[in-house]
Amino acid sequence: VGSQALAQLETFHVRYVFIGTGGFSVEKGLTTHLQEGAEIAKKMAGLGDKIVLTADSSKYGRKGFVNFLPLEKVDIVITDKGISAAARQAMAEIGLELILV
Repeated sequence: VGSQALAQLETFHVRYVFIGTGGFSVEKGLTTHLQEGAEIAKKMAGLGDKIVLTADSSKYGRKGFVNFLPLEKVDIVITDKGISAAARQAMAEIGLELILV
């Protein structure tokens, strides 16, 4: 983490960026409790062609201290089958591809 990590990341481009999060929702986007982790995830999101969020269903609706990415910027969400029907509908309405495992 920190300025050296952020500078080093600028040398990369990837096809897929896989991001985890402490919490997410359509309203609040991706959130975390650590500012340093948010900075790295936000930088990484700008380095790829597609952004993939990997998060278990219990994280939907949780709000961390730091918002770092709107959910609309994510292309694919991979989560478990415990995600609520309301959450599935909300994500479908903003055009997210949802993969349930």
